[in-house]
Amino acid sequence: MTTKKRLIRSACTVFAAKGYRDATVAEICESAEANIASVNYHFGDKSNLYYACFMHLFGVVERTYPEPETTDPETWLHAFVRTRILNILDDGEAGLLPKLMHLEMGQPTEIHGRLFDDAIRPRHKRIVEMIGIFLGEDTDPVAIQVAAANFTSLHIFMNIGKQQAGKPGPFEQDRPIGKSECSKMANQVAAFAMGGLHATRAHLNQQRNPS
Repeated sequence: MTTKKRLIRSACTVFAAKGYRDATVAEICESAEANIASVNYHFGDKSNLYYACFMHLFGVVERTYPEPETTDPETWLHAFVRTRILNILDDGEAGLLPKLMHLEMGQPTEIHGRLFDDAIRPRHKRIVEMIGIFLGEDTDPVAIQVAAANFTSLHIFMNIGKQQAGKPGPFEQDRPIGKSECSKMANQVAAFAMGGLHATRAHLNQQRNPS
């Protein structure tokens, strides 16, 4: 593995464990078995290394939990929520992204705007687009944005619980969640999310065509 890749891998782990501000370049380099000058050579500074970590982890997540190859909005949205929950519960490298996202949203860093524009906004735009198709082409854009906020809040809430308490959402169990339970949980949250969108669509249709 190249020095650059080792630095990114080590930085992902250190940043996810300590956050951007408390992580030091020295400990990242020690973990990567690289000298401090290599960070400046490959990334320029700590903030660019932090950005590189996000881009690396977004790539890992996209390979581990690929976007469904479908144009059907209901199938796409169901799969989206399901994979987000599985990603949150992932104890491997892909699971470092929800940790970093939680820390970044709680304490935005100097790369927040850049990260939002390059990685988060395009993904959110895709969610809004699919929800808009699902709700109907004549749906008020504000209603679509509200539905998107409600839809995404489910996995955001689950992630907050996982990162702060070590267990998703408000769950009280202290035992590890097995692979089978992860799948059941992801399916349930996805079903709940789609149920909400179906109810929203019915509500909007009723407003359009009051009896």
